[in-house]
Amino acid sequence: MLAAKAATTTIPIVFETGVDPVAAGIVESLSRPSGNVTGVTSLNVEVAPKRFELLRQLRPATGVVALLVNPSNPSSQAVIAESRQAVRALNLELHVLMASSEADFEGVFAKLGDLHAAGLVVGMAWGYLSSLKYR
Repeated sequence: MLAAKAATTTIPIVFETGVDPVAAGIVESLSRPSGNVTGVTSLNVEVAPKRFELLRQLRPATGVVALLVNPSNPSSQAVIAESRQAVRALNLELHVLMASSEADFEGVFAKLGDLHAAGLVVGMAWGYLSSLKYR
C-alpha cells in the first residue's frame, strides 16, 4: 500500500486493512483521508474494548465473556491484550478461544457452552466465514 501511494498521486488507490491506516501512514485522517488514497478499515485492535463495553450494556449481569480470535492473524495478540485490559476495567472474566479453520468451530462452541459465557466477541474476521454451511 505504501509503495503504491509513493508511486502516484493521481491514480486512485482503494485499500482494505485491519490496522489503523493513520498510524500506518496510509492516510492523514480517518474522516478525511485526502489525496488519492481512501479505503476501509476494521480497526480490530482499537474497537476490541468497545465490543466488551457494548456487551456489558446489553447484558449487565454478565460475569463471564469469551473472545474468539484467529491465532494465525498477525493482529490477534494485540486484540487479546486490548481485550484483557478492557474486561479487567469492566470486572469481567475473559476466556480466549481460538479457531484458525472451520474445523475448529465445533470445539470452540462446545467450550463456550461449558464456560456458561454470557457473550462472545469475535475479534478477528476469517475470509472463509461466508462459505460456512449452517446445519
